Amino acid sequence: MTGDVTPGERPVRRPAEQVAVTIFDLPCLAVRDPDGSIYVSLSDLCAALGLDRSSQLRRIRSHALLQAGLARFLVQQADGPQVHDFIHLQTASNWLVTINAARVAEPVRDRLIYLQQHLFDAVWRAFAQIVGLPDGPSSEIEDLDELRQIDPGLRALAELAERQQAIEESQYRARAVWRDVNDQLRLLATRIGELEHRVGGTISKGQRGHIYQMVQAWALARVERTTQISRSGVFAATWAEFKTRFALARYEDLPITKYSDALTYIQDKYVQLTGSQLDIPDQGELGLE
Repeated sequence: MTGDVTPGERPVRRPAEQVAVTIFDLPCLAVRDPDGSIYVSLSDLCAALGLDRSSQLRRIRSHALLQAGLARFLVQQADGPQVHDFIHLQTASNWLVTINAARVAEPVRDRLIYLQQHLFDAVWRAFAQIVGLPDGPSSEIEDLDELRQIDPGLRALAELAERQQAIEESQYRARAVWRDVNDQLRLLATRIGELEHRVGGTISKGQRGHIYQMVQAWALARVERTTQISRSGVFAATWAEFKTRFALARYEDLPITKYSDALTYIQDKYVQLTGSQLDIPDQGELGLE
């Protein structure tokens, strides 16, 4: 019933919806909390980056701001409901900045470095704006005495944060009403999307979820049978094999006409490896579409 967590952790949440999306070349499970917030599987992100999940989880827990973005969700996995660690989407961007790019898998390293540089630049621009400095290079600051503006600017930021918190508390009920309406609209959009998928295009959310669970189960079976490749390496190789077989850059781009072939391909690979059939219920049957 539990995945990559230990006793005494934060309360387990049940997502309003879950779907796998490609991030850094590998499918990563994303969930929406009942309050509307979006979280991404830490295990999947680490696998996509070629990082050890346990060490990254320790790093996040030791950071006061990052650990506030951690949450545990009960999600549907290949072998049934599992509890896993997820990181808030906004927190994830801050976590990515702290990663040593030299430890990241080579195929995605350049993209991570580019993202980190962009985030560093964005942080500088935001900082400069807060304290009233030019948002360009520091060489544009003509007089070092202008740095005296930093402390008053930080004090003003703290006061602004307090006022913002008061405003957010007063708007809580309004957001709750908006979420109820938004949930209804999302459900309607999902139903319309399902109808569109029946007449062509790419696989639906539910079908994406079904394939995600099956490939994850296939990868887990491979992990159990090898000690020569890291867990993240096995997952990356398994997804690469699947995408190569169907000439895909992202698994969610699989044409609806290839859906049955994809299920058969994964099933055959799993049977060849384990001698057993994969018995994973369709996502629609789980109410996760």
